[in-house]
Amino acid sequence: NHGKVQLQTTYLSKNYQIIANCFQAAIFILFNDNEILTYQDIKDRCNLTEVDLTNALLKLCNPKMKLIQK
Repeated sequence: NHGKVQLQTTYLSKNYQIIANCFQAAIFILFNDNEILTYQDIKDRCNLTEVDLTNALLKLCNPKMKLIQK
């Protein structure tokens, strides 16, 4: 367990609350300054292991959630 973070954001004039683990939150924060990031960009900036990064991204790229596009 890597802890939980509650993120609040506004998109298209609608407020959202997202509960994420710390790794997912670190990935989200990268998008504050960048619209598009490659897998390698995220890996380099977050300094996560391959396994942790892949697990975090798979959950964020889930088509039902639509949080991050592949």
